[in-house]
Amino acid sequence: MDNREDDESSSFDVDEARFTSGLYYTQHHATYGALRDELRGRIELEQTSVWDHLKLNAIDDELVKECSKQLQTTCKSNILELKQEISYYQKHGLGKVEHEVVMVPPLIAIFDFIQEFTLPSLSETHKTVRRLVRPFKSKTNNEEDADYEDDANQYSFGFPKVFPTFELLNIEDKAAPVNEPRSWNIKDGFCIARIKPLFGPSTPANPNRNSEILLQSANYVRLHLSSRPFLLFSIGLLIYGTRFSVCIFDRAGVRISLEHDMFLDTEIFIRVVRSLTCVLSAQDIGQDPTVRLVKTPSEPDFYIIKPIGEDKRSWCTIGSPIWSSLSLFGRGTIVWKVFEYNEESNKKVGPTMIMKTAWRAAQRDAEASLSRYVTAIAHQYPEVSVAEFVTGGDVYMEGGSPPDMILANETSNDQEPDSGPSVSVMLRGTVITVPYLRGAEVMEGDSPILHRVITSTVGRPLWEYKDEIELARGFIAILKSHKKLCDLNVLHRDISPGNILLAENPDNVQPGHEAFLSDFELARVGDGVVESDDECVGPQKKRRKIQQTEGTRLQAPITGTLHFMAFDLLHVFITEARMPGSQIEIKQTIHHDLESIVLVFAYTQFRKMINIASASTKYETEKKLIQEEFKKSFGLLRVRDIRDQRRLKTALGWIHEKSLASFNANHMHKKLIEVMDVIFDWMEVLYWQREEEERKQRAASRKFIQDPRQPTQKAVGPMEVLELTHELLINLFEQVLEN
Repeated sequence: MDNREDDESSSFDVDEARFTSGLYYTQHHATYGALRDELRGRIELEQTSVWDHLKLNAIDDELVKECSKQLQTTCKSNILELKQEISYYQKHGLGKVEHEVVMVPPLIAIFDFIQEFTLPSLSETHKTVRRLVRPFKSKTNNEEDADYEDDANQYSFGFPKVFPTFELLNIEDKAAPVNEPRSWNIKDGFCIARIKPLFGPSTPANPNRNSEILLQSANYVRLHLSSRPFLLFSIGLLIYGTRFSVCIFDRAGVRISLEHDMFLDTEIFIRVVRSLTCVLSAQDIGQDPTVRLVKTPSEPDFYIIKPIGEDKRSWCTIGSPIWSSLSLFGRGTIVWKVFEYNEESNKKVGPTMIMKTAWRAAQRDAEASLSRYVTAIAHQYPEVSVAEFVTGGDVYMEGGSPPDMILANETSNDQEPDSGPSVSVMLRGTVITVPYLRGAEVMEGDSPILHRVITSTVGRPLWEYKDEIELARGFIAILKSHKKLCDLNVLHRDISPGNILLAENPDNVQPGHEAFLSDFELARVGDGVVESDDECVGPQKKRRKIQQTEGTRLQAPITGTLHFMAFDLLHVFITEARMPGSQIEIKQTIHHDLESIVLVFAYTQFRKMINIASASTKYETEKKLIQEEFKKSFGLLRVRDIRDQRRLKTALGWIHEKSLASFNANHMHKKLIEVMDVIFDWMEVLYWQREEEERKQRAASRKFIQDPRQPTQKAVGPMEVLELTHELLINLFEQVLEN
């Protein structure tokens, strides 16, 4: 396995879409381009472990032989039809996605025969559990025509609606609708069928080539893993021409089986179909073994989760997830509201809490330790508003876990938190890691590791604010909390809308706690958080420059959520991608977190206005305009595209659109509009300063040709020098509170 940190790329610890119920718009070509980048170095071909996972040898030999024999006669016409269609399209050089429809009728007949085939002596052993069925679609199967989930109350709101050729559905799942599109959260797996054999996942000449069928699979998998609760990996059957293979995606990459021909290796094909539909258990198709689904006629379905860490309590979910990552690899974060669950009485007890599940790197301190440390700080400093840690740890098969190591700088409640390095070790046990899921020997240092944290502080999304006063107080609370944490050498480094929440009850909240910070998984703890580079020099301040530093175990080169990452960090991300091997390491600073907070504010206004526009059909025009701007600001996948739109200040500039002026004036408080306008001006100055610095660096590097204007003429641009600070932003939001 490619052993890497739980990063979204080999060098950066980022998540591509980690915002709660976020709209996620994207273009077909951009999606595939980003997925191609993610797959690089993560593809393992001709893996016999895939057949081991599918338990092909557990299927009775007599049944397979008899099924193969009868298939040739019962489905003779279907097999002939399929071969003729494939031959025709290959001969005429055709084979686009829409042409796969001709493969569907014969494949349906073949699947049905294999799924339902029984021998009297084996009927109980090989009972059909799932079926491969054709998805119900209101549009074409072409992803370029995909629309999006439009229920604003669902965590999958904004997910693209795309459909595989066949869906693997549990036949006992009553939630699976018959005559309407089925969500990915009820699918057990998928099958893609393509006409051309060259559409297979690889070619001998280029074994690491990202073929279209593999990219298509990756797109389905990210939706499957993000939508299906507690799914640890996703299985897909790939058919291209008469050839087939099976792929298994997890959070570290994809394993692809040996390739076979459906009609030359018919018995293997039968074993694969029988495995998927009759043999594999819920855990075998990816279900978290520490979680079980409970179905009752009197209330909505819920999941029960085994104890976490040293805490002996079980937990049960409430409703749907409130947050799910739409990334393919990396942390795969998902957040639920939960209750404590009494296994003896089968009752939900206690207050509502929050449970976060994510994959972490073995080299990184566990989030449970970091959350406990930050909670200790909050107990000593009332101005710090953070999610209160309850329990957490790596996830073990048996439930519970040995206690995770305490940070070296973690202290008792009556001592002041100190700074310094931390030490943690991978404790032995049946901890759930990607190598474990792949059937490999469990070893210390295995990565990624499944990790869970429970916090007692429950909140609401920022865009659910009732008025401008609540929102302003919320951001002031966040800025003051962030400042105090920075003073105590804790830098969050992953500011996003999912990590800043409003208090659950705004009418009963302690002043200064109108909002709170959560998710300190990527926080840096230790010296160097506070910079001393703001000393005055003449009429200007020294500008903070990007630094190259020696990274530490607690500090990945770049962390965060791409859409809320500071411009400087995006730029370095692109530079390293363009110059492989350059190993540029960046020390993230307070300034980078503050820029992320500004972007979260812009995102909040977007979501608020989209919700308002979605509530009435009379705002359809405004809704489309705002969504289009949102798409450009927070719906792109390529880092370069995100950076370019950031430079254009699209996330803030939409308030200046004349076509939206009336709508904004009627639905956004005038003070918030002016806050957006001020921040727009700030970003214009900040981005100009960066470009001016780059211009000076280029000029200094020229050896032979000098700009004739220099040094007598100055570059055109803003003259003031600006740096984001806590005080600056706090002052801005305090003005909203003034009468």
